[in-house]
Amino acid sequence: PALCVRGVAYFNPKMCDRQRANAQKKLDKISSFVEELNASAVHSTPTEHDLLAKLEHKLRKHYLLKVYDVSTHTIQVGERQVPQVECQLRQSEWSHRRLLDGFSLLTTHPEVELSPFELCSRYRAKDTVEKDFQVIKSVLKMLPVRHHTDPKVLAHVTICVLALLLERLLRDELKGTLSPELALEVLATCHLNRYGHSPESRAYLVTEPDEPQKKILRLLKLQYLVDDNRMIDEIHPK
Repeated sequence: PALCVRGVAYFNPKMCDRQRANAQKKLDKISSFVEELNASAVHSTPTEHDLLAKLEHKLRKHYLLKVYDVSTHTIQVGERQVPQVECQLRQSEWSHRRLLDGFSLLTTHPEVELSPFELCSRYRAKDTVEKDFQVIKSVLKMLPVRHHTDPKVLAHVTICVLALLLERLLRDELKGTLSPELALEVLATCHLNRYGHSPESRAYLVTEPDEPQKKILRLLKLQYLVDDNRMIDEIHPK
């Protein structure tokens, strides 16, 4: 049966800039390679075929065989005729390849009623999901999962997702002054300390915060967490 899909074309300016910058880097690499190849020919005895073979291999590697016109010539070095190669960019072919930079085609089921803008927004949101998984796997250290039953795996993943939510909330509250990872690193030495062994003599005190820690707590509106008097009233020794 024929496959019926709905297509939405969209243009991403940032992707266009990135693709064209990467394309220019390829041209610069070819230019540098030709210079190095010709310079090496002066100090060795390659044939024109040798130079052309190396250049063709380089162009094929970057999918640029159809973009360049390649020719050879010789130069006089002492009593020797030294072969050299030259690359001439086919501007029309290169411009044709750049026509679709920044453009993408999204396909979806024809019955999906989202507008083109909504479809593009949904697609672009996948980057956020991918970054969330990176955070869960790296900062939150979700892996490895050493559980063998579904309830335990579910509990482990749930805790990681809740930790991700906390990381998101921290990022919003810090308002770009510093990252949640750095904030947690700065606060790492601030602890709730328990003193005493017997139930009658136990007491809780908070580590005296330094100025960077106080600044972060003010941003988060959590200064009360380092208020000994409040902690004494709210936490009962166990």
